[in-house]
Amino acid sequence: MRPLLLTLLVALATTGFAQLDPFDYHCADVVLLQAKEIQTDIGVTEAQRKKMNDAADTHRVRLTTYEAQQKSAKTKDSKEQQTTKLKGFYDELKRGVFGSLTAAQLKRLREISLQRAGLLALLDDVVAKKIGLTGASQTKFKTTFTEGAKSAATIERTNLKPIFDKYEPRMRAAKTEADRKKVEAQMRPELDAASKKIAPQIQQLQGDTQKKLVAILTPQQKTAWTALLGKPFSIKK
Repeated sequence: MRPLLLTLLVALATTGFAQLDPFDYHCADVVLLQAKEIQTDIGVTEAQRKKMNDAADTHRVRLTTYEAQQKSAKTKDSKEQQTTKLKGFYDELKRGVFGSLTAAQLKRLREISLQRAGLLALLDDVVAKKIGLTGASQTKFKTTFTEGAKSAATIERTNLKPIFDKYEPRMRAAKTEADRKKVEAQMRPELDAASKKIAPQIQQLQGDTQKKLVAILTPQQKTAWTALLGKPFSIKK
């Protein structure tokens, strides 16, 4: 089996994308291009915007058609088959959109994408390898993140599950959509209040986890990570 980056490099070269960096292509988030501020930052032209919109329209048609086919099919695709096909649609969207960008624009989109993801981007093996985070350090990084996420989930479950359990019988007893929405409206204030109450605890946990993740990185890895982020993106007012 070909390594991921080699496979991507071959795919890009054979589809006219040889000028685009495989790492930038891998990391760039196509969804971010919906934001006008990001389009402005990377210098998207009207001609490029039209091509991107065409690719997005094609993507929506593919999704809508597939959804309709699945609803009418006697034998529906398995979850694994659905995941594979949806990923294929997403990959086609990326190729269509990124094919209209220059190498410099894609690089900038990659920088902004990594900025938005933050240190969580280093959970991706390709990104981690780029800064030299491998082996035991990479394993420790992933474990530290997972432990923090589990702790946050436990706090949320402990505080929110009783509320869901309280209203769950009423939800099951609801006979109409209007009845369900009424129950949801009654439940929402309690969920919001509970979420607001635990917010400081969650934020503290997230901050502590962030510090632990940073501490795992060597000075060289921190420098390499900062270089990947490029110029800070900010919305100009």
